[in-house]
Amino acid sequence: MTPDRIEHIIISELLHNPEYGRRYVRFLQLEYFLDRTESLIFSHIKEHILQYDVQPSLEQLVIAIHSGLGLGGILEECDELISSFFDQLPNPRKPEWMKDQTESFIREQGTHVAIVDAISTLDGKGKVDLPTALETAIKACQFTLDDAPGLSLEWEPLFESLQSQDEKFPFGVNILNEMTCGGPSRKTVTVIVAPTNTGKSLILCHQTAEYLRQGKNVVYITLEMADKKVLKRIYANLLNTDINTLDGWTRKRWQQSVEGLGTLGKLKIREYASRTAHAGHFAQYLNELKQREGFVPDVIVVDYLNECLSRTMRYSKNVSLYQYVGSIASELRAIATEHNAVLFTATQTNRDGYAGDPDLKNTSESAQINSGADLIIGVNKDEHFPDKLRFRVLKNRDAEMRDRVFLVGVNRAKMRLYDIDDPLQTREEIQEKRETIAKRKSAKPGFLKS
Repeated sequence: MTPDRIEHIIISELLHNPEYGRRYVRFLQLEYFLDRTESLIFSHIKEHILQYDVQPSLEQLVIAIHSGLGLGGILEECDELISSFFDQLPNPRKPEWMKDQTESFIREQGTHVAIVDAISTLDGKGKVDLPTALETAIKACQFTLDDAPGLSLEWEPLFESLQSQDEKFPFGVNILNEMTCGGPSRKTVTVIVAPTNTGKSLILCHQTAEYLRQGKNVVYITLEMADKKVLKRIYANLLNTDINTLDGWTRKRWQQSVEGLGTLGKLKIREYASRTAHAGHFAQYLNELKQREGFVPDVIVVDYLNECLSRTMRYSKNVSLYQYVGSIASELRAIATEHNAVLFTATQTNRDGYAGDPDLKNTSESAQINSGADLIIGVNKDEHFPDKLRFRVLKNRDAEMRDRVFLVGVNRAKMRLYDIDDPLQTREEIQEKRETIAKRKSAKPGFLKS
């Protein structure tokens, strides 16, 4: 047989070229081979290589195919095609040519399959949702095999990474930088753990504004607040202005104030209804931004984790909330890694976390969040200190743990966090002040004392 189809050439290489098989077999999918005979042969070759890390022999391939059920009249076609692959002498082909041909085949067939899935979904017959099908099509169009061999024991790349100003993303508050050893880095997930109505979104908006001031590009995904409300909060921070006064600003004042900000990073805010979107939708949006506008985020903010859907799980009686929320955390981490970005999100504490300072046992609904996050910061407020928040670093995968409660000033009107004079007030000092206030409130008036 003289190969006249790229499918035949690929199958031939899989059977006769061990290096090619090990390199490409994981990227080649059964649905890429549209001819039933070719797809059947390929499926058994792939299964054998993945299981035994070696190509199947003629005998092994024939036995595997003949053991299948319901093959009917195509067995004779399979035998004939298999024999042709083994009868011919291996045709040496240049690796560079095979790489180009295989990548082109994967791109074309992968895109074709994804588009067919999308059309089936539109017709109400699809097995995957439309955003996932479209995301798969985009990835297929961009497929290329990464030839990078990985890091070796060379210190220069590490040195350059450690010296790069682009690797660390410092907070705009000195005490936070001190307690987190400089802030998060790329391909990491930072989780803010706090009770309801403490200021999770305020912290995320503050960090967004801070990174814009640092010249970073930020994507803010909101599943709780309207996009214009988020933008209003970010502007209140950037302009150092009471958010309630912005409604009365004239067009001229807006223009002059924004021009006075100087050069900032770029911002994109994308609103989804609560519990209608998952990591697949977010990835699709990020890919669209890159393709249409060349926009690549340094920071991704998801406000907030518990309002997301899981891409890979459906919540049911067979899937616990613990597993479900844990899968969301893992999917967000994959986005941070894939897009080489810092990802910020937040989650609520459980009931026990409302009193005192949150710890890792207070993460709501799933402790799997704790294992997936790189930096976890517990936050709580105190009714006796309305202009401060209590912070505590609960986990820091990339640096020394400094497990100590510290205070950060908060200006809720301007959506800002700021340093205070004595951030490392101890818990005992705070408790002492609470007790003093409590005693003063409960003391009997002088005229009632005996």
